[in-house]
Amino acid sequence: MVIASLMLSLILIEIYLHYFPFPRDTKKPEICTSVDPINLARYKYSIANYSYPANINLPICGEEFFITNKSDEDGYLGASVAKNKHSVLVFGDSFAFGFGVNKEDSFASLIGAYNAGLWGNTFANHAQVLNKLLKNGRTYEMAVWVIYPPHLITASLGSWNSRTQIKKEEHPLFFKIIEQYNNTALSKALLAGLGIGVNAIDYYTREWSLYEKNDRYLDSGYVVFDAAARQINHLALTHHIKIIPLIMPSKRQLALKSDGMRPPFIPSWHKLDADLPTEKILKILQANGFSIEGSVVLIDEILTGSNHVDNWGKLYFLNDAHLNQIGNVYVAKVLCSKDNLKNNLNCS
Repeated sequence: MVIASLMLSLILIEIYLHYFPFPRDTKKPEICTSVDPINLARYKYSIANYSYPANINLPICGEEFFITNKSDEDGYLGASVAKNKHSVLVFGDSFAFGFGVNKEDSFASLIGAYNAGLWGNTFANHAQVLNKLLKNGRTYEMAVWVIYPPHLITASLGSWNSRTQIKKEEHPLFFKIIEQYNNTALSKALLAGLGIGVNAIDYYTREWSLYEKNDRYLDSGYVVFDAAARQINHLALTHHIKIIPLIMPSKRQLALKSDGMRPPFIPSWHKLDADLPTEKILKILQANGFSIEGSVVLIDEILTGSNHVDNWGKLYFLNDAHLNQIGNVYVAKVLCSKDNLKNNLNCS
């Protein structure tokens, strides 16, 4: 009876939306699709080869951006500052890449570093990227390793699909509605409520498991991170590189710690701790020979440090999880404020 009622409701919703569609609130140009097969192929290439193909355009689109960067001869964004001496490297995920901003506006470019960030790549790949660059004969005095805690989920045994999900092949009508009315006010509310989509505060159900004290879901993700930290520290010692771990907070972590916001689908008896993933990451780094004092914990800088900001939301895109141009400038400012870093960076 419940299933029949749900199906009838979905059919009525689809009929209503077909004849009375909500106005789209997306700012994406028509040529920008949610899932670009070409970009998907490049992403798969980077997972397998630890770089993009050399000398190709890398278009990135979202509701608030549509930009195209180009890879260099090694398959990375490389250096975009003429006076760069390539002595500093930035590597990691899409936050290192500067997802959503032009290459010259990424924090890697702003500090005069070589940008080897890859979007969507998680911790195991980070060590392989560093290894590949060093095998190619590049030398660095310092490397900034960008660490995004939600990738603990991506690296876990079940990845993002370990929790409850709606499968397209089992619910084609539901997905047809979502795909047809993607980025409308209704679909955003629906997707956010189910925890499988993005809205202005960017909640994903599965990411909240990062902050549940009694949740063992992420143990396998921490194992992957531990192995990556061990490999990266070994490469750093072998090649005499100073590694600076830069821990990027997610919007959900900031919302929980700063604003006390929690989504309605997390029961009140679930104890959430916004500091938990950061603390575990720091312990793993310390156990693998990294200096905790030399690490940069961005959530502390944003909320309580000397570089704190009154409105952390302005650092991120409204409908995307990544840092916008203001956020990238902020990260560059934080790195340049550190006595142990600024002499190596382009902080003019």
